[in-house]
Amino acid sequence: MKKFLFIGIDFSKRKFDVTVLTSINQQDFTQAIFLNEKQGFNEFLRWVSKLSNVPKENWLFCGEHTGLYSRALADFLIKKNLFIWLENPLQIKCSWGIKRAKTDKIDSLEIARYALRFEDKAVACKPANKDIESLRLLLAYRGRLVKNKVSLEVSAKETRRVINRDATSRLVFENSQHNINGIKKEIEVIETKMHQVIMSGDLKENYLLVLSIKGVGMITAITLIIHTNNFDAFKTARQLACYCGVVQNDSSLY
Repeated sequence: MKKFLFIGIDFSKRKFDVTVLTSINQQDFTQAIFLNEKQGFNEFLRWVSKLSNVPKENWLFCGEHTGLYSRALADFLIKKNLFIWLENPLQIKCSWGIKRAKTDKIDSLEIARYALRFEDKAVACKPANKDIESLRLLLAYRGRLVKNKVSLEVSAKETRRVINRDATSRLVFENSQHNINGIKKEIEVIETKMHQVIMSGDLKENYLLVLSIKGVGMITAITLIIHTNNFDAFKTARQLACYCGVVQNDSSLY
């Protein structure tokens, strides 16, 4: 029987917490924190190597797929020919049940235990699809622009409604409208770029199929392709439907 080393990783912006289960007994573990950058990645591997004599091909790294913050370490481990499993955060969260406390250390421990329990379901992370990563960045930027536009629109209208005869309020409203128009143009540029990316690569076929569904527009289609990794992240339509239903009903996931 092969002996495995289960390594749970909880990612954050500047660091990542790690728990290594040093035996099948889930109470035997070691924890540490590393910088979420190349120097930290190298220190992380050296630290893990000292903890056990388990061969590297039997190391199972597991973490939540958090997009930007998990991608760098995943790419680093893939280049080292190590097995990194980035699981859907919702899938891991639903396996925890009720928890009394929540910290990064506790989360990394729970992720390591998740890897141990569901080892047979582990899926090796693949190198990032450059088109999907580009769309992810563009969509996130577009989302920030839309929020800024809405914020300006609401505040400008309210200011004008409450103080409609004041010269200062008119100045605020006119300047807000100028900025809103500028943001609208930026959004159009981003949407044009998104369309160019998706129509010039391997994502085009699935994009057009999704777009053919009545009521589905460009942003919804692109969002679906990103979150499903071009429909490779879910094995069945039922799994996708369950995931979308839980996300819609769980406000804590937004």
